[in-house]
Amino acid sequence: MATTVSWGRRDRYRFVSSGALKSWVPPALPAVYAITYKKEPEDRPKEHTVFYFGDAADLAQEASGLNQKVLESWSSTGGTIEDLYVFVHTTADKSDADRLRICKQLILDYRPHANDN
Repeated sequence: MATTVSWGRRDRYRFVSSGALKSWVPPALPAVYAITYKKEPEDRPKEHTVFYFGDAADLAQEASGLNQKVLESWSSTGGTIEDLYVFVHTTADKSDADRLRICKQLILDYRPHANDN
């Protein structure tokens, strides 16, 4: 069973783990996604901190270009791609406007580092 986590202060959204960013093959579906890292990997190995929230009408088409921006931001903090993970909230049953609203709300709720740049 895949690892899941919920994010959102007002409305909660369930995200499914897609594993390490370095080996992620984005699926061809609409979704909001989170790129995370483990702030304390030794003491809290299951706890993830969101570094970036993004959304795409088709992850396979759009996520790769967005992830390059995120990797540049992550590298500037001294991190490497091996430190990053991906979680996906599929929005196939929602409109494009709903997907964008969810992503914007999560960014406001958590203020991830890479979304500030």
